[in-house]
Amino acid sequence: MNNNINLRGHDFQLIPFGSGRRGCPGMQLGLTTIQLVLAQLGHCFNWELPTGMQPQDLDMAENFGLSMSKAKHLLAKPTYRLM
Repeated sequence: MNNNINLRGHDFQLIPFGSGRRGCPGMQLGLTTIQLVLAQLGHCFNWELPTGMQPQDLDMAENFGLSMSKAKHLLAKPTYRLM
């Protein structure tokens, strides 16, 4: 990518949703949708650890970067509870 992008300038290709009055009109819809999906997953399922795994075995370490993610995947067993 042989671009001369000034990280402190006005290069808008570095801002994925835009900013100010040129901001993405779908950003709020996307954030609201994520909240709704997570709420439904929490409401519709009972979540348990896999067989043989204890709560103290969970590794909550994080990777730092543009977005913060877990260093190891969180394993959970969902059981549908609304019948």
